[in-house]
Amino acid sequence: MVNYEMTYTGSPRVLYNLATVMQELGYRPSVWTFNLGGFEHEFKDIDIDVQVITIEEMNSGRLDREIKKYKFVIVNTIFCIDFAVYAQQFRKTFLYIMEASNILHLMRDCNLNEKKIYQVKNIVCVSEYAKKSIYRLYGIENIYVLHNFVVKWSPNESKKGSRDKIRFLVSGTIEYRKGQDIALMA
Repeated sequence: MVNYEMTYTGSPRVLYNLATVMQELGYRPSVWTFNLGGFEHEFKDIDIDVQVITIEEMNSGRLDREIKKYKFVIVNTIFCIDFAVYAQQFRKTFLYIMEASNILHLMRDCNLNEKKIYQVKNIVCVSEYAKKSIYRLYGIENIYVLHNFVVKWSPNESKKGSRDKIRFLVSGTIEYRKGQDIALMA
């Protein structure tokens, strides 16, 4: 499993949730990242080491043999699209895209090669909305949907706070398109 960074934001949390599901299914996932950021400790708490990789290692071919050791590769977010194109040469690779209508802006603002999306063999996204957005922007039809999920939680499990309050956490970027304003107003 590959993620661009290990900050306390949405994409590492999604990867963490996927990793826990993989563990429950009997897999032993490995996590690679291009940038550490503190969230790697969350993975260590569930016995998954996080290995830092570099673009140089990818370009030199050093990771080729490593990738071949795995059954498949999950590459998380559009920010790792170059790695998805690279890894699929050696193992079945899934690019898990959480972005939707903002994908075009992200690709351009972050100097990502938009044409790479046509080279990815297996694209998975988080919703029907994202699937339609990707189709509208790029005309790609063969996209799988794997919905985001929230880990079961009960206020009774909480050690802090009271039952009178609801604590709301926004992980990741705050954007109008996400409708977070509605949740906050509620």
